[in-house]
Amino acid sequence: MAPKLFHALIGMAFLSLCACNGGSTTDGTVRAVNGISDTSGLNVTVNGQNAVTDLGLDTASAVINVPVGVYNATLTDGSIAYLVDNVTVGSGDVTTVVSYGSTANNTQGGLAAEESLTTPAAGDVSVQLVHAAYETAKQGESPSPQLTLTFSTPATPCMVGSTDTYSGTSAVSGGPAILQGFAQFGPVTPTSTQVLALPASNQSISVINSDGVTLFCSGTSGVATGTGTASVYQLIILDATAAQQTQYGSTVSLLLLDNDGGQKILYNGQN
Repeated sequence: MAPKLFHALIGMAFLSLCACNGGSTTDGTVRAVNGISDTSGLNVTVNGQNAVTDLGLDTASAVINVPVGVYNATLTDGSIAYLVDNVTVGSGDVTTVVSYGSTANNTQGGLAAEESLTTPAAGDVSVQLVHAAYETAKQGESPSPQLTLTFSTPATPCMVGSTDTYSGTSAVSGGPAILQGFAQFGPVTPTSTQVLALPASNQSISVINSDGVTLFCSGTSGVATGTGTASVYQLIILDATAAQQTQYGSTVSLLLLDNDGGQKILYNGQN
């Protein structure tokens, strides 16, 4: 269902969850991510408690326990609020509510991505990919929501702006991970996520658009996974701000979240 836009009191910014099915006594976990590229900051409350003040750009809130159930989420940034329907919170899962788009372009919205916290097989990590780069999806010679992610050894060359001829060893059975993302351009709720089993090691990550043009390369050092007790991750593709695009040369950045509460923002070429 499309997010519904409406005006809210200026200065009020919150995420509120209202149970649609009564929930149960078993808890699930919820967190929020601020991916609005021109955000004025988000204040977050869940079920009327556990407030998070002024959640900044490209950051996630702390994980909050709530009863399992299906909820409606209302996100507010400045004077603009938007509704995300049917946010599912399951037992033993983490649900991340991600804001995306731009308030200046009136493309703000939100999506919910739920992932199991079950420990993967020894030597592996579980990574859920989440496409929340709405502004980027509208760009290119043939505007399309499709983004392709590849995972390879850190030494694999990658150059933003090049036409991809992917030849690395894919960590995904059958080829790179392809996210269709947004169903159309306009206020929509994207639902495209994909969960991968990857080896717990350093990975180089690239993001390629539907024209075959590389938008993002993590760098030659690699992104570490499987450190400490972290084994379950969400990797969220976000629109870069104008300043980030100038500094790092990419229209997207990636936010890596783990089951230990860790978070790392990945900018083009910096890892």
